[in-house]
Amino acid sequence: MPFTLTGDDLSRLCQRNLFDIPPGGMIFFGIRGCLPVQPDDHDFKLQQELRLTELDYTRVRCTLCQWLPAERKLAVFPGSTVPFITNVQKAKLGKGIGANQLMTGYYPSYERKKHMPKTKVNWHDAFGLKEGALSAILRSEDDTDFDAKDRVEVSNPHDNIHAAYSLNPEGHYSSSGCQVVLGFPQCDSKRFSPEGGPWKAFKSNAYGIINQQTFPYVLLDAKEVNLLAEDPLQPLQARARFGSSGNTVKRLQAALGMGQKEQTGGFDEKTLRATLKFQAKEFGVIEATGVVGPRTAEKLGMNWPTFNA
Repeated sequence: MPFTLTGDDLSRLCQRNLFDIPPGGMIFFGIRGCLPVQPDDHDFKLQQELRLTELDYTRVRCTLCQWLPAERKLAVFPGSTVPFITNVQKAKLGKGIGANQLMTGYYPSYERKKHMPKTKVNWHDAFGLKEGALSAILRSEDDTDFDAKDRVEVSNPHDNIHAAYSLNPEGHYSSSGCQVVLGFPQCDSKRFSPEGGPWKAFKSNAYGIINQQTFPYVLLDAKEVNLLAEDPLQPLQARARFGSSGNTVKRLQAALGMGQKEQTGGFDEKTLRATLKFQAKEFGVIEATGVVGPRTAEKLGMNWPTFNA
């Protein structure tokens, strides 16, 4: 069933998740588990039509957006925010090393970088986390999907936002943990020439903004996005996850028993670890997601904020 997503919806999603996004420039927004209804339309609009999909790690089943908050507009591109199945299968044999899945959250420091796979002829312009910036990832060594039972790492695994090396949403795409946009790149070797597919527009839009050095990236699940988009007037109870910030996060850190110096107001690795430990103790490992909502807050004895439309 299709649903309509607006730039205002994205603003409310960031407010709900306590993401301190900049008011101007371009923001990348990944939505895991949905696709554009018009996959070849990459124009910026006040609203876009999406449809929910099921992840299977074999097909492109996500949407990457480019969002202009100041203009309330967004453009949408089919892609994937999960690794391809063969890479997950290989990593399973090596205790999860070799493939990972980015956890939902806010990653404010992507910049223009070369995507440099082992095959040097495929190097091309892309986007990657700045040196020293961290991301929260899952590694699976027991099966070929990712859930709360999997190992959590906070590091810079050099996962980029790049071209999928494919134009077929039903076929193979190239990712071991990177966020990818359907299409082909222009490689240094001229192997793919010219650029093609949605990636061409995605890269051109962002590389064309000369005065913006870093691009924040928000990643959320489609079900959360869909629920808000279907009823934009509903009050929203806050969520806190990796990349959230502010006084609510500071109060959360205190409720988790973190030390005074650790109560920074930024949902960082220490906060994620403390949250996972608390949730596993209270609800069981399978429900230890690292995302704090009213249920976790109640167990912690916290008053949890609600945002009205």
